[in-house]
Amino acid sequence: MLAMIEYETFNANTNEPIDKKVKLLVETDSNSFPKKVNDLIKNLSVNESGECIVKLPFGKRNKELVRVVSEKRFKDNKLRPVPGMVISLDGRPALVKSVSGSRVIVDLNHPLADKDIRYKIKLLKKAGDDPIDKAKLFLEFYNITGEIKTEGNKIIIKTDNSNIKKVKDISNMIKQSTGKDVVVTG
Repeated sequence: MLAMIEYETFNANTNEPIDKKVKLLVETDSNSFPKKVNDLIKNLSVNESGECIVKLPFGKRNKELVRVVSEKRFKDNKLRPVPGMVISLDGRPALVKSVSGSRVIVDLNHPLADKDIRYKIKLLKKAGDDPIDKAKLFLEFYNITGEIKTEGNKIIIKTDNSNIKKVKDISNMIKQSTGKDVVVTG
């Protein structure tokens, strides 16, 4: 199911906000959210809200992912590390925890590791399996007007010339969601 939702997240233990309200298109059969959240979305009616708590969705903290790195490595890359700075270390995001002399302590754990997360979801709109309904939801989400029809294994979207590039930019997402090639015309 393709769903347009509004969601926000909180630390389940402290109620501290993590993500402010965000509007999003989500495929409930994908891994974009934990299964418990996808199940919640599937069971909501349009304009209905719900909440669930997911235990440790980003895993437990691993102390082996807290490492000491030589400050020289930063200087070689023309960086001056400061606590709180997020860097890329070996292709992964890392948080600089402290700087002491020539030693820099970095943490490669996800910032939400060891935290239970409360998801608050409101289902704004949904589309079942019909490719036209899914394509319409994509266009609505991205504020694009157009006419949609299917021909064989293709979805044909006719839109204003000013929107052709926008539709082409999202055509891979529409194809992934519907399983049909997307043809855009003006």
